[in-house]
Amino acid sequence: MSLPGGLRAVAVVVVLACVLGACSDRSEERPEILVLAAASLADAMGEVEKEFERNGDASVSFSYGGSQTLARQIVGGAPADVFISAGNSPMDDLRAEGLVEGDPAELFGNVLVVATRSPQVSPTSLVELLRRDGVRVAVADPQLAPAGLYARQSLSSLGLWEPAGGSLVFAPDVRSALAYAQSGNVDAAIVYRTDADAVEGVRTLDIVPAESHEPIVYPAAVVGRTSSPALAERFVEFLLGPEAQAIFRRKGFVVLTR
Repeated sequence: MSLPGGLRAVAVVVVLACVLGACSDRSEERPEILVLAAASLADAMGEVEKEFERNGDASVSFSYGGSQTLARQIVGGAPADVFISAGNSPMDDLRAEGLVEGDPAELFGNVLVVATRSPQVSPTSLVELLRRDGVRVAVADPQLAPAGLYARQSLSSLGLWEPAGGSLVFAPDVRSALAYAQSGNVDAAIVYRTDADAVEGVRTLDIVPAESHEPIVYPAAVVGRTSSPALAERFVEFLLGPEAQAIFRRKGFVVLTR
């Protein structure tokens, strides 16, 4: 059944409005990049994301995990525009595969500490902690996350890695290791200070000698297969800028002298 002339005119206007509106919506879509980042960055990057999006016309989303696990995902073809690692080793693996652009930018550092919720666990050294009868200490798996690699270096330098084997509980990343200690499933965890400071119910024991492991650094780089290289590079530059660095400093990361 045909519509009267007046109704046909209204229908045409409605259709045109819908079409133009759809086109307008598409034109206003913000470009977006995906950042794969170390689990220890989750709190800080939430604030960085808001600041970056507030100051620009682009969006950023994050996927967190153990740095080595994320690097393997990129090698396996997982989509990513920027990679931020909690240590050089995972980034070096990607560089060896030719999967990142240029030289990584070192963003900041961190400090390794012991976190515990038990008032009975108050050692003055790692040696004292790991020689307690029946003690259970969580660490990130060195094969999956640099936090575990740093922990292994520290314990090895003190002659504790192999003797403490039965006391160690391995977690997929540093945040999981901290969760084990926070829940009381282990007596303590060796984690980054920024992670321990970000949760309630745990005490931080500064008993991991800084000289017992490699310096903790967080490099960032643009992933070679990114479909938005200019935007990805802009985000890395933003991470090095004063606004982002102020967030990292406030979260307890060690801002590097440049």
